[in-house]
Amino acid sequence: MSLIRIPMLLLLGLAAPALADSTLRVGVYGLPQALGNPHGSTADSELYTWAAIFDGLTFVDDQALVQPALAIGWEALDPRTWLFELRRGVRFSNGEPFDADAVLATIAYLKSPAAEGTSVAREFAAVQSARRVGSHEVEISTRYPVATLPGLVAGMRIVAPAHWARLGPVGFAKDPVGTGPFRVVRWDAARIDLAAVADAWRAPKVDRLEIYQVSDTAARLQGVLSGRLDVGMVMQPEDGEQLESRGGRLHVTAGGSVSGLSFITTKPGPLADVRVRQALNYAVDKAALVDVLLAGHGRPAGQPAPHYATGFNPAVAAYPYDPAKARALLKAAGYPAGFHFVAEVVPDGGVMSGAVYTFVAQQLREVGVTMQAQIIPVAQIIIRAVNGTFRGSAFSMEFNVKPVLDAERALAMHSCQRAVPWYCDESAMPLLEAVQREFDAQRRIEILQELMQRYHDAAPMLYLYESVMFDAVGPRVRNYAPVNRRINYHDIGLAN
Repeated sequence: MSLIRIPMLLLLGLAAPALADSTLRVGVYGLPQALGNPHGSTADSELYTWAAIFDGLTFVDDQALVQPALAIGWEALDPRTWLFELRRGVRFSNGEPFDADAVLATIAYLKSPAAEGTSVAREFAAVQSARRVGSHEVEISTRYPVATLPGLVAGMRIVAPAHWARLGPVGFAKDPVGTGPFRVVRWDAARIDLAAVADAWRAPKVDRLEIYQVSDTAARLQGVLSGRLDVGMVMQPEDGEQLESRGGRLHVTAGGSVSGLSFITTKPGPLADVRVRQALNYAVDKAALVDVLLAGHGRPAGQPAPHYATGFNPAVAAYPYDPAKARALLKAAGYPAGFHFVAEVVPDGGVMSGAVYTFVAQQLREVGVTMQAQIIPVAQIIIRAVNGTFRGSAFSMEFNVKPVLDAERALAMHSCQRAVPWYCDESAMPLLEAVQREFDAQRRIEILQELMQRYHDAAPMLYLYESVMFDAVGPRVRNYAPVNRRINYHDIGLAN
């Protein structure tokens, strides 16, 4: 394998590092489709890159607690109005000052017709207006009470306003400027070169950062084993032994989502029947999947939120493995001999890939259901989710609670609120709308937990497990510690 993979990396221009090299080299499965426009997507592949360039007003830690970033304080003036105090002394990497006007410019764009339809703008549909209170104070008003706004603004990455105004979204995407620890020097199709911003408010410990698109998991692993990469994002659990033999390690973190296959229930067919969806959940041994394929990491899932998210219902257990019950439900629904369906899945984008799809297909076959996994690029999955142009009956789309770690985010994604929903339960909408407007924290949790039970029973997804991420970390890397999948580029150091 090494004879094949090493040349692949060399083709990317990735040479072996010198002994005193202060360049951090990171391999990711995909570079941002939107290039350097941080308003263009909320996918993980974008977040890994943008964490080096941009900051949000806040970030949410692994315990779902909101922490300061470009904002150092916030308070609710009333249920629809929040006041944010901004960090002073911060500059963008091109020298522009960070202040209230920069925040207002970002919000103005996200609320403009030009941003309509973008995933980040949709995240802030509840924001009605923003105004400057002082040079470093901003007041944000919402259309209805949004108790989670301090966490939501973690996903609002602030861009250099004059640079954005001069270049526009397309030009800015090729020459991005933020307040992060690195600035872009060169952006190629499969490689981004970045230089340290020495006076950044979170100044980095290395001089340079290089991010490479290495789509194949085995190639990312070989890159770290050979020393040509320092970090390989999104690996497999079985890679740990090889890494440790070379002085490296496998870093395991919570993925901020529930992995599985989302069912398209708005089209006629077997999956429109709740009994069929429940049957498929009973047919898969999730505990065995976690033990065998995830090396015991993660937890079997039976609701849209992982256990550390706000709104998780501890009384709702994962569907137990019960093939007999699965067959009985299929018979009651009119499919005693089973049926065939196509699931559109992404290639090698994480642990939810080849081995998992094979495991699921084998388990479903035991109850007479044939699942054909059709591989399509992640960009196509996103486009089809937006436009409703899926050709199959299921697809690999997680219940994602990042970055706010609140169950409401996952529910909204899988609901009638989408422009083109793949799952729509009108009877659940009053509860979802109530939780989106509820300001009392305890009452929000109660409503969310009721929704968790409903989504468990309705089974809009083949729930599998709470996602976990495995990153390959090379022997010279120090202080690699992502928080809520926010890569701590500024803290990472390299041993001599």
